[in-house]
This record gives sequence, structure tokens and C-alpha cells, in this order.
Amino acid sequence: MRLTDLEVLVSSALYKAYMRLTDLEVLASSALCMAYMRLTDLEVLASSALYKAYMRHTDMEVLASSALYKVYMRLTDMEVLASSALYKAYVRLTDLEVLASSAMYKAN
Repeated sequence: MRLTDLEVLVSSALYKAYMRLTDLEVLASSALCMAYMRLTDLEVLASSALYKAYMRHTDMEVLASSALYKVYMRLTDMEVLASSALYKAYVRLTDLEVLASSAMYKAN
């Protein structure tokens, strides 16, 4: 019985030591996990900041291209208006020529 009690005490002490080691491992792994999570959080924040910077850059590109597109459209509109004015002037000249030739034909 005494040996058994000693064995129980020893095994109990070993078990407690093992549990303490396990607790330390759990705490250590928890600390590592927390450190990893902090790093991951920093990475997430960094990537988020990079993404926001990228989005801002993209937004600027979109705004710039939009402004360029508007300028292009204005130029195109001016070209359309100019060509329309030229076409109208050409048609008027043609009409005048038709009228003139008609008047000349009538005169003949």
C-alpha cells in the first residue's frame, strides 16, 4: 500500500508536472497565436491601406480618364458642330448654285 501510495503520489506529481508543461505549451501557443494574429491584423491593415491607396489611385485614373473623355467629347462635339456648319454652308452654296443655274436656265 505504501508503495502504491508513493506510486500514486509520484504519478500524481508527474501528472501535475505534465499538466503544468501542457499549460505552459498552451499558454505559449496561445501567445504565439496572439502574436501571429497581431501580425495578421497588421498585414490585413497594411493590405487594406494598400488597397485603399490602390483604389484612390484607380479613382484618380477613372477621374482623369473621365476628364479626358469629357474633353474628347467636347472636341468631338466641336468637330461635329464645325462639320455641320461646313455642311450647311456647302448645302447653301449648292442651293445657290442650283438657284443660279436654274435662273440662268430660265433666262435662256
